[in-house]
Amino acid sequence: MSHSESATETHTESAFFCYYYPDAMLNYVSVALIKMSLPKSYEVDMPQERVEERQLANVEDRHDVSIATDYTEQFTTDRVFATRDELLDWTKNVGKQLGFVIIIRRSDCGSMGRGSKGRQLAILVCEMSGKYKQYKPVLMRKGTGTKKCDCPFRLKARYTSEDGLWRLTVVRGDHNHAPAETLVGHAYVGRLTSQEKDMVGKTVDNKVKPGNMLLALKDVNPQNLTTIRQLYNERMAHIRAKRGQLSEMQHLMRLLEEDNYTHWFRTEEGSKVIRSLFWAHLVSIQLFNQFPTVVLLDSTYKTNKYRIPLLEMVGMTSVGFTYTIAFGYMCNECEPEVTWALQKLRGLLLREEDMPKVMVTDKDTALMNAVTVTFPTTAHLLCQFHIAKCKKAKCKLTIEDKEMWDDVGDA
Repeated sequence: MSHSESATETHTESAFFCYYYPDAMLNYVSVALIKMSLPKSYEVDMPQERVEERQLANVEDRHDVSIATDYTEQFTTDRVFATRDELLDWTKNVGKQLGFVIIIRRSDCGSMGRGSKGRQLAILVCEMSGKYKQYKPVLMRKGTGTKKCDCPFRLKARYTSEDGLWRLTVVRGDHNHAPAETLVGHAYVGRLTSQEKDMVGKTVDNKVKPGNMLLALKDVNPQNLTTIRQLYNERMAHIRAKRGQLSEMQHLMRLLEEDNYTHWFRTEEGSKVIRSLFWAHLVSIQLFNQFPTVVLLDSTYKTNKYRIPLLEMVGMTSVGFTYTIAFGYMCNECEPEVTWALQKLRGLLLREEDMPKVMVTDKDTALMNAVTVTFPTTAHLLCQFHIAKCKKAKCKLTIEDKEMWDDVGDA
């Protein structure tokens, strides 16, 4: 077959594929363009009629528009409300019980601004009301859609100046979609109230784990629909609010000074970037001067956000209890960095004759050499836990029988 005949056959097959499978062909072209990183002028935009077609298909797949249920009776009430918030809370709670999320479409506080008639009112609708508006032409991925299905449900909350009370009127009580089986996961109904935000802030300050925070919120309010992700977001927002305009390192230095920690730091040459940080609490320094005989040293790696080593220094009392002496963040685990941290540890001792008698480490060459340089009169021992762990790892390479390995591991 000649080259021209092959090209003609390929072109015919492509035309057949485009005609019968337009969506698949469009997705294929979109992926190819993204991979090639072509300029914007070369991108293929989906025609507007095709966009609306696909959006309508997705909406029909997600919602059965034939299901139209009228809930006018459930929202019709003779009750009057003293405040706007009281009315909103009642309306949203009724919507939750029915499986719908009620949101504020438009609100007027009664100001005489542009477009306002000086009346206090609020228009409440279903979260699926309205239609999706495409703000800019983008390439749509297959399977994407919108939860908006032009739901006609509408309520009107109006304030009457004669008696100073709020009243609720049902404009349209029907939904064109079925109620949700569960509202867990809806971002709107999972929002935290101001009281719950204060509660989360206090638990964050007291170092409570997010999982326990969520359990506490559920105990206080069994109807709470907040997810763990929303709780993590609120936790980070609280931390950022406390930090203010300071960077994370500046905030840490401020906390060390406010809590009267003894600390030292080193910066990079010719800059203000901190490369090493050492800190110890006053109570830990007192314990270290009373019980300096045994010191355990160990570093953790890749366990923090910046994946830098954390050197932990632990002492032991005369009755066998352990206590934390100090911590040290280092830019790397090289010998000069570890030596600097151990020199600061030695500086915590008030008397030269109170040097540690024994120092226990793992088989980290940099740490072992730093101990020899900084504490030349101190005996150095290897940690039995790390020895057993290393021995088990080496034995596993030579023992292939699983039952025999289980016996060795239990020994």
